[in-house]
Amino acid sequence: QAFPDDLLDRPSAVMGYAAESQDWDLMDEIAPFLIDESSVKMADLIRNSSMLILWFQYLEKWDQVLQTALSFSQSRKVSEYKIAYHYNHVTTRGCNGCRSLAGDTTTIRIMRELGKGVKSLRNLDDTFGTLGPFCCDTEREDIAAWKAEVERGIQDIPSFSSLLNSSDSESGDASDNTEDDT
Repeated sequence: QAFPDDLLDRPSAVMGYAAESQDWDLMDEIAPFLIDESSVKMADLIRNSSMLILWFQYLEKWDQVLQTALSFSQSRKVSEYKIAYHYNHVTTRGCNGCRSLAGDTTTIRIMRELGKGVKSLRNLDDTFGTLGPFCCDTEREDIAAWKAEVERGIQDIPSFSSLLNSSDSESGDASDNTEDDT
């Protein structure tokens, strides 16, 4: 479902309404837009303590994808080279494909974006840029594989309502998640 721009400008208001009215589909649609909100703000929006705990479990799934994204760059096909720099030898990373010693600027740029937290996962085109310019095909393939791995991780995140449903089936009582605990 595509949201009108004015609703996307106020995702917390939409979540507040969805939580209050128990509109699970709406919660599923708006939840990814709130992954970088503070715990305090989310507690104000989701006043049901059982549902709030499930929100934090949902957020943990996003954090896991971010951790995987941050560590995936370590498997890139790069080599370390010792170069002379002002009469000292320093180690730099270079491309394994073309042996470029220009440094690993593409990885640094992407890591800088990922370092902004889970909000960097909302728009991977911004995070990974336009996927270029590259020094060679090896770097292009590495970055494309990195982005694809992150995309798969995001696709594997369960919807917020599925966490509610799994909690209901575990507790055997759906009413635990529908009463206001405040």
